Amino acid sequence: MSPRPPNPSDPEAERQLELAALRAALESSDAQRQALERDLSALLERRSVRWARSLSASQARLSGVWRLLRGSGKPAPLRLRLAWGLLREVGPRRLLELLASWSRPEGGPVPIPPEADAPPPEVLSPPAGAPLISLLLPVCDPDPAHLAAALDSVFAQTYLGWELVIADDASRDPRVLELIAGAAGRPRVRHLRRAARGGISAALNSALDLAEGEWVAVLDHDDELSRDALAWVAWTAAAEADLDLIYSDEDKLDPAGLRVEPFYKPEWSPDLLLSINYLCHLCALRRELVEGLGGFRSAFDGAQDYDLFLRAAPRLRAVARIPRLLYHWRQAPGSTALDPAAKPYAAEAGRRALVDALPAWGLAGEVELAPGGGYRLRAPAPPWKVTIVIPTRDRPELLSPCLESLRRQTRARCEVLIVDNGSETRTGLAALEREAAAGARILRLPGPFNFGRLMNEAAAASEGEVLLFLNDDTEVKSAGWLEELLGHLARPGVGAVGPLLRYPDGRIQHAGVLLGIGGTASHAFIGRRAPSHPRARLAGNVSALTGACLAIRREAFEEVGGFDHDLLPNSYGDVDLCLRLGAAGWRCLFVPSVELIHHEGASRGRRIDAVAEGRMRQRWAQALAEDPFGHPLIRTTDLTPLA
Repeated sequence: MSPRPPNPSDPEAERQLELAALRAALESSDAQRQALERDLSALLERRSVRWARSLSASQARLSGVWRLLRGSGKPAPLRLRLAWGLLREVGPRRLLELLASWSRPEGGPVPIPPEADAPPPEVLSPPAGAPLISLLLPVCDPDPAHLAAALDSVFAQTYLGWELVIADDASRDPRVLELIAGAAGRPRVRHLRRAARGGISAALNSALDLAEGEWVAVLDHDDELSRDALAWVAWTAAAEADLDLIYSDEDKLDPAGLRVEPFYKPEWSPDLLLSINYLCHLCALRRELVEGLGGFRSAFDGAQDYDLFLRAAPRLRAVARIPRLLYHWRQAPGSTALDPAAKPYAAEAGRRALVDALPAWGLAGEVELAPGGGYRLRAPAPPWKVTIVIPTRDRPELLSPCLESLRRQTRARCEVLIVDNGSETRTGLAALEREAAAGARILRLPGPFNFGRLMNEAAAASEGEVLLFLNDDTEVKSAGWLEELLGHLARPGVGAVGPLLRYPDGRIQHAGVLLGIGGTASHAFIGRRAPSHPRARLAGNVSALTGACLAIRREAFEEVGGFDHDLLPNSYGDVDLCLRLGAAGWRCLFVPSVELIHHEGASRGRRIDAVAEGRMRQRWAQALAEDPFGHPLIRTTDLTPLA
């Protein structure tokens, strides 16, 4: 029996008709949507469309490579040909990988990725074997609102194995005293009040006397901790028994309370510490180590933490970095967080602390304040003989200015060894004769160009205790450049040093090498003009340096067997050499106070060597994935995350 048709006058029947029509429309719409999605997916899989999407998503990155090529100083048509040649040689995917490291506009805001605030793998609490952390809080009449925020950040910690020791350095503001009294009534909080104001070191030592934790850390009275800060410290301390010092990344709180200027720090970099207090906040040390050093010293108030770190460094067994933003440094009026020049006495105290610490580091020399903050150590150059090795072939227009700059700027004892890789032109041969008459040695090594082989044979034929490999397309701009490089190379444990290289228009070409950036490695801050980042302007450790200007101790060079001219004849041989130095226990040091101009690629041209990249990735897979002087959250040459 067939169903009775609905009665049009029946309201219920009308509703059923409307629902049926709506259901049919929805089903049709869903079918059309699914068909459109299938068509769109098929379209997006087409190679041409994938390439177009990549280009569209990478406009900022393309502008980055244009900035890079503009920095080369070459005319616009040639820059376009270089960009097109790079695309044809490496392909779209590899090109975008390279451009990713150059994409943030210079001078733009530095983003804070969510990973920078991520909690540790687990939150440890007693009695899980994690340590007690004593948080030292010296207080001296701060803004009450800022002190309240600092206290709240402690009470909000996800890790409960802490104690807060408040040392009131004779505060007078009744609102501050009320806040301290309120905090003192809470669990795990102890406090003391100093009868007379004695300064920050005296207050910290008073707090240290009360501390009972295995670890101590300092919180300034107007700063804040991230909610997982102490959990990260506890988790890290529990993971390695020999740790003596743990530090984290930090950022700043602007006057509006917004987080700005994140500082993503390298792993333990002793030579960077000799240039600036990069450890700063948050830093935890074993209490017995701090007490063994005599605590904080009032003579260095303003740089009391830097003084402590410098004295602790020679005694450290192991150090750990936490690559997370755990400390928020407030930019209060008159603070160095807002204006590094606000407290000149603090910079001078840091300079004196560094001078005082040098003997314990096995160092000597004068310490100057560096422009923009930090310090420059001028160490005496040892009386080493230097062999400057310059490969060339038929490029007198490059070689002659290079050698003229050497004669003009060099005072140290050295021999110049020109490696001629088969010059044939009349002008090229004449230039070699002139340089030989001026005192240079000429080593003729004809045959196919193999940079590693040429440098190894030149080293074997040289006499210097230091080998300085120098491209013929460079020009020295710093007077006394060699003496300064030698002074840094003489530091105990340093095997190689390299200077700042700039393109002819002043943009940076080399400020150390960052591993894993752009796929294999890239020059730090490449294409930038004058970044304020301390890693670009202060001497510090890097994993590798460019062979365009590389000074290396002969003993270190011979220990690792020189360049690998078989596996890496012309590309990445310098990076490989430096990584083998590091594996042998030698440190590499970037020295930006020494500057050279580099007409990059002028001698032999530029190209991407896919074979060499593959060999590097096979040999140094872990190093390329985890550069200790880079950062796990960063894939850019200017050491900041992408937006």
